[in-house]
Amino acid sequence: MDHILEIDWGNTCLKWRLLGHEFKVVRSGIASNGTVLLRSVEVEDFAASVSEIRLCSVRDANEVEELVAQLQEKIQVSVNKLEVRRQCGGLTIQYEDVGRLGVDRWLGMLASLRSAPDGFVMVDSGTAMTIDVVNASGVHQGGYIVPGLKLMRSSLELNTKIQLGAVKHGNYDILGQSTDDAVYSGTAMMSVSLIEEVNQRYPDLPVFLTGGDAEILAKSLRFTCWEIKADLVLNGFGIALAADSL
Repeated sequence: MDHILEIDWGNTCLKWRLLGHEFKVVRSGIASNGTVLLRSVEVEDFAASVSEIRLCSVRDANEVEELVAQLQEKIQVSVNKLEVRRQCGGLTIQYEDVGRLGVDRWLGMLASLRSAPDGFVMVDSGTAMTIDVVNASGVHQGGYIVPGLKLMRSSLELNTKIQLGAVKHGNYDILGQSTDDAVYSGTAMMSVSLIEEVNQRYPDLPVFLTGGDAEILAKSLRFTCWEIKADLVLNGFGIALAADSL
């Protein structure tokens, strides 16, 4: 059976999934980088059955090209690298230089627009937390980019004498009763407050949460029109490529 390998290589980790019959996900995983992925048992198992590779990345161009070369050596098919386009799938990007918009944000917006054609707010919480607003006409209104939770916390450790213990997954909508709790609560509430401010400005738009910290942030949101969507970026691959064929 022919399979499609989809890869999203972000700032911190690499997410991948294998699509089979009717584009159903048959395998998926997370690796720290492309080398780890290519050494994994999973790739050895399905490499011969892959007929297409789809890739998006916000990494340095040289790193991406190295991964592409390694992929083609291991899995001898072409690699389709997704790039941002000003108009695609009903989505219009207003950046003066569309190449400056992260391809992961673009793919996530394409997938979100499929679920919410009348507009939405997309929050992707990873190494950075990005917030993007798309209106009912499918036009990207712009967004915000701030440090993600781990980046904020590591910055405090790097620039102060704070040494944090293990992350606690409790209720972050409280005052911290220890240094650790104060940092965890404070950084989470900074992120949550920004999300809530955007929600107040666009109260009629549903909010889609994705990324590694989506569930953590969702615990403290004080509005109800939100939904966690785990694979928005990967779900955007098929939409972008289908638009190419029209």
